[in-house]
Amino acid sequence: MDLATIEADVEALRVDLERQCLAVRRGLQEQQRTGPIFAEHPLTTSLDSIAFLRGVTRTGRDRDERERAFRLYYECIAQFIRMELLMMDETVEQFLVQVKVEVDGQPLSFAEMLPWVLSQGDFDKRELLRRRALPLLQKAGEFKARIWDHVLEILREDFGYADYLTFCAEKKGIDMRALAQRCRSLLEATDEVYRAHVPAWVEKEMKRPFAEMSRYHAMRLLQLTPFDEMFPKDGLMGALENTLQAMGIAAALGRRIFIDLEERPGKSPVSRCVPLRIPEEIHVTMRPTGGVSDYETLLHEVGHALHYAYTETTLPYPYRHLPRSFALSECFAFLLEGLTREPAWLAVHVKASSRQIEAFVYYKTLKLLCAIRRYVGKFLFEREFFTHGPPWDGGIYSKWLGRATGFVYEPEAALMDLEDEFYSADYLRAWMAESFLTAYLKEYFGQEWFLSRKAGAFLVGLCREGERRSLEELLGYFGYEPEDFSYLLKRFDGLTSPEALVP
Repeated sequence: MDLATIEADVEALRVDLERQCLAVRRGLQEQQRTGPIFAEHPLTTSLDSIAFLRGVTRTGRDRDERERAFRLYYECIAQFIRMELLMMDETVEQFLVQVKVEVDGQPLSFAEMLPWVLSQGDFDKRELLRRRALPLLQKAGEFKARIWDHVLEILREDFGYADYLTFCAEKKGIDMRALAQRCRSLLEATDEVYRAHVPAWVEKEMKRPFAEMSRYHAMRLLQLTPFDEMFPKDGLMGALENTLQAMGIAAALGRRIFIDLEERPGKSPVSRCVPLRIPEEIHVTMRPTGGVSDYETLLHEVGHALHYAYTETTLPYPYRHLPRSFALSECFAFLLEGLTREPAWLAVHVKASSRQIEAFVYYKTLKLLCAIRRYVGKFLFEREFFTHGPPWDGGIYSKWLGRATGFVYEPEAALMDLEDEFYSADYLRAWMAESFLTAYLKEYFGQEWFLSRKAGAFLVGLCREGERRSLEELLGYFGYEPEDFSYLLKRFDGLTSPEALVP
């Protein structure tokens, strides 16, 4: 047994799993064959392989070998857990597809609820769905609770981890307690601006008091549908291509980055970037419907894709495909998505007057504020949730998400809103770093940095590092300090509601 052999098996397994995932999401394959795929790659999920890798993390001949073994070790544990819980996961997925609630004569499975809520303009119908979905959420949560019980049991009995928090902190290499303190400080620092703007926005759009407003209505509000006409479906790819061409980084489109925007039966409404082989083959799949969210989503997913496509080919596999966390890639995704808040970019790529753009930027900034505070709430919930451990208390979810957003989050939804491995921490670190990176680009390449080929070359240089370095380490060369979120707070300085409230 050696590192290279295990690495090759991990790569082959991941390619097969990701290719299947891509086919299902694109609507090209109905049935998954995940079990047989695992059976074809037994080395990755072998306890002997995992024990060997753990040994190399301590006794490897140099720092590089130890780090590569470390990443393979955690990937193998993740795949071991996935394989062990495969039957339970499939049971939950079947439940979420087969069990339905009915609203206005329309049956909706759990998988169909989110797209329905995002497109449903009737407040009373959204509220009816919320009430009728509670028993479904309760039952799904019970399934998820059993899965998490097994995850903790596997980590404890097979790999010696006392709790999930310790496992994730070790993998990501971050201080969860310090991040929690920064999150609490961020909440306090944005309380005033949030209370000054968000409740008034909610009450204006919903025509109801902000108090006791459900998260279902928040999801609809944040779609920014009054501005959808500014973002036509037929202008989506043109906006992307012109943006990348201006920075001199469009060459990867169609050569390394493959974008699927086609409508087809069975295609998932959930967009995703799927890096099959970095940097040679990266796929982006989404199902455009027209409007603001299409432009946000495509730019975000292509931000991921560019990071992967410009990664140096010669980097070892773990530095291309096995990050300790996804914070760095999310930083690039948020950077590109953030162009939809830039008035100069909007003036070129959307059909709107300067007053309409002013109004849109205001509400887009409020949306960012809402999203950041929601993820602060999610992280603080997850940290307390896993600190307490089972029996799982959904009240912690309602407490922290309510504190962060002011919206009502039902405790029944807690386990369904829980993402693996504290992804909320990756998002928050990415937002903090992206605000610094954007400020850096504006300082050195001008306010309209997205029109600069030099800025594009600078970003490509960052991407070449792949996932070798952490987000904080990579941007630290340019003066970034993780404890300083002042760049993020500056986004909300002087926020003033424009006279033109709607386009």
